[in-house]
Amino acid sequence: MQNTFTFSLNKIPDFQTKALLWAQHFDHFSWLTDNDIPYPNRGFNKILAVGATETFSPATHGTCWDKLAQWHGGQWCIGYVGYDLKNETEDLHSQNSDLKGWPNFFFYKPQYLFLFADDGQNVQIFAPQPERIFQHILLQQTHLPQTLPALQWQAQTAELKYLHTVEALQQHILAGDIYEINYCIEFTAQSPQPLQPLAIFQQLNHLSPMPFAALHKQQNRWLLCASPERFIKKQGQNLISQPIKGTAARGKTPEQDEANKHFLRNSPKERAENLMIVDLVRNDLARNALIGSTHVPELFGIYSFRFVHQMISTVAATLRPEVSWAKALADAFPMGSMTGAPKIRAMQLIEQYEDTQRGLFSGAVGYITPEGDFDFNVVIRSLFADTHTQRLNLQVGSAITSDAIGAAEYAECMLKAKAIFSLFQ
Repeated sequence: MQNTFTFSLNKIPDFQTKALLWAQHFDHFSWLTDNDIPYPNRGFNKILAVGATETFSPATHGTCWDKLAQWHGGQWCIGYVGYDLKNETEDLHSQNSDLKGWPNFFFYKPQYLFLFADDGQNVQIFAPQPERIFQHILLQQTHLPQTLPALQWQAQTAELKYLHTVEALQQHILAGDIYEINYCIEFTAQSPQPLQPLAIFQQLNHLSPMPFAALHKQQNRWLLCASPERFIKKQGQNLISQPIKGTAARGKTPEQDEANKHFLRNSPKERAENLMIVDLVRNDLARNALIGSTHVPELFGIYSFRFVHQMISTVAATLRPEVSWAKALADAFPMGSMTGAPKIRAMQLIEQYEDTQRGLFSGAVGYITPEGDFDFNVVIRSLFADTHTQRLNLQVGSAITSDAIGAAEYAECMLKAKAIFSLFQ
């Protein structure tokens, strides 16, 4: 990337849509955005990465984190880590059916990079001929389909089986195997017509804007992500993780909405779930932190989004100078909010009781800067689309504790899927 071109969005209000229409013709592109939603330590920086000068997806994972640090080479890298990379760092395995087919580890160095300024006005294009790219984008026609096909979603885990599994997991809790576990289920749908992932994402992002939203294309595979959760961020030597545990529906009236928020804030069950994961995250960060630097700036924060209220805590630490950014990432993965506690035993039980592999779901998508700073989300509230097979996949889950009620947990899963299901009715 030899040249830079800076321009203002003031006179080009539809530039983002035009840029995404242009980007979708490449085999690889990623759009990360905070949707201008206020969030502690802010959400994603707005970044559009297009095209790939190099890709990194090792066939054997063995030491992929170390290899990633070497391959990074002081350049911008965009990509993701799938949940099943857990098998690299622990004595674990994945034998369940993989219904999505994404590699577990993929990064690329973008051919074109667009950085949107914090003020929301200026954009920098890093490219060999940035002004020429800018003109190409302006020529794009911003007509996207407004009507999406009606879909029939097929549950890969029947509701009755889900309820029996919750009971079985609670027996493990009573036996002392675990304190809490995140149990997930998957839905699939076959589109009757060719998928248009960009149109789907634009509608999802309008319906359910989130501070860690991402649109990622990898040839025929697309991730359409409306995530409210940060996995981990590094800025200088500062590490921040913000686990979510605790969900309540938005109310139909202001009074009901406030009552739901009050219930979430004061629920012993939700606070217990959140606290267990906060302790787990503190332990993950402390492995590479300066002694005494790991702390919790906010515990049990309540934040409201379009469909749900969420309980979010913030854990922070200072990375030791001799520890690489790659090790800080590797030692925190996978995120405790999507596993349970203790983490290893919870992951063993996830493999035993879930019916399908998670793959990229409950993994992380994000970026690494030339300086080795990074920001990664948690891949939840996400739709996976394959434009070759016209197949869509959706996974949702919730935390199971000793006092969880199976029917209520299933209802929480359906609440989390509501925004995506509603697009295709």
